Amino acid sequence: MISSYETTGTCKLLLNKPLVWKIDYILEQISLKLNKQKSVPPLSATFTTFDRCKTKIDHNVCRPLLSSTIPRVEKKQEKEPETVEDLIIIWLDENINQNKDDLGERKSHLREIVNCLKTFDKETECFDFIGSIKNEKILLIISGSLAKTFINKIHDMSQVLSVYIYCFYDNQYEQLKITHRKIVGKFTDEHGLIKQITQDVASFFNNYLPVSVINSIDTNENSTQDIGHDQAKFMWSQLLMDFLLHLPQTTFSKCALVGECRRHYKNNTFQQKKIAEFEKKYNSSNAILWYTRDNFLFRIINKALRTQNILYILKCRFFITDMHHYVKSLHSKFIKTLPGNFLTVYRGQMMTAGEFAKLQTNINGFIAINTFFSTTYSSVVAITFAGDGSGRPMFESIFFEIEINLSLHKTPFADVHKISQFGSEKEIILSMGSSFRIEFIEPMSDKLWHVKLISASEKDTAQLDDLARYLKKNINNESNYLLFGKILRDMGQYDQAEKFYELLLTELPSNHQDIAAVYSCLGSTISKTQKNH
Repeated sequence: MISSYETTGTCKLLLNKPLVWKIDYILEQISLKLNKQKSVPPLSATFTTFDRCKTKIDHNVCRPLLSSTIPRVEKKQEKEPETVEDLIIIWLDENINQNKDDLGERKSHLREIVNCLKTFDKETECFDFIGSIKNEKILLIISGSLAKTFINKIHDMSQVLSVYIYCFYDNQYEQLKITHRKIVGKFTDEHGLIKQITQDVASFFNNYLPVSVINSIDTNENSTQDIGHDQAKFMWSQLLMDFLLHLPQTTFSKCALVGECRRHYKNNTFQQKKIAEFEKKYNSSNAILWYTRDNFLFRIINKALRTQNILYILKCRFFITDMHHYVKSLHSKFIKTLPGNFLTVYRGQMMTAGEFAKLQTNINGFIAINTFFSTTYSSVVAITFAGDGSGRPMFESIFFEIEINLSLHKTPFADVHKISQFGSEKEIILSMGSSFRIEFIEPMSDKLWHVKLISASEKDTAQLDDLARYLKKNINNESNYLLFGKILRDMGQYDQAEKFYELLLTELPSNHQDIAAVYSCLGSTISKTQKNH
């Protein structure tokens, strides 16, 4: 049954609902508790991703945890929420704070591209901040006077995605660009700089695809209790949707997410307008339209899915399940219109050299898509999105050919081009958790790779089911809740697992049959967390 959310205005929590309906309230309390524990100096920067989101920016919104080497600000300020998006813009310039009016205008422009912006006038503080970033990518704008020395220090740091030199002298730095591949270019005017960053951010989002890859599924290697990290990550994507579908939906689910988004984007006028529109107009029947638009929602969802942030995934669950239900409702009608038992769709994108290398080393293995998978009927459209190989050596241009066996493919999919924001792209969306076998990878040209994916066979599906049963056997319990917590632990996500078990203890009745097992899992998780720290 598809949930519908028509609530507008102020949302109220009904405290007399069954205990299981309090999950959103509990999540909010956990978030507030975590925020109180963080002492973070004032910042401003954030970034995001999803299939077709372009990006818009803000300044004092994102607050990644900072290294202790960054000086504390004496003035007491309100703590900012953690970074919920995937990109951060950093601007380093010794003179950046001299003209406050110009600085304010610059920040305003950049906030129309990426939500999180941080400015520095000291190299040491900037370097320490970059080093503190773990889960986001950085676009660095740097003045010409600091470029030669500072770029050498940070160029090989994995969190730095691109570097933009902003300088009025036109004939310098060409040699520096040759030797440092992350330098996008040198810009003498702000208009050109903003235009280039806008294009790069749009490209980043278009090419975002969180995947899990494994070579094989082997449940015989069970001499230890824990499965491998890659297998655990793969099973996460397979079981996540089932887990979310079993949780109840309430009108408070939407209210909690709206409130959370307002908190994260409180200084971003552009996104605040979209949040207000979402609160007023969203319902389950227009989920696809919201999915294909450029807005705050997918930035938060994609960051949460990529980092396996269970608290934010649960906060977004009503939208994720609405999307799944809607695609499923279209699926049954769509497959009746298909002439045969196979459907071939395409996707074009760039992948990092490291991500592509993992595909190459796992030919004939499995790939799971950890988000809603946007594809197209048109190979021409896909090749356009794949690019021309100009991103080398950091990125490879990939043309995916995906053959779906209608009788074997478990995840629902549908033609959404009539209701998508991008109807001309002839879009087919597959729901979250789709898995395929990598049949082959071969060069399509000297600039483009051809990757063929096929639906998992009956034997493949049976192996996946065996792995799920193996996981349940190891915890001696058929509870999907405990199984999901175990997967978090097997992925090494002990902090997330600890929060998850604490949530269960708050959520489940004190006499629930799983309480003792939850306490046991929580205890062993805390023990491993302490060892890792």
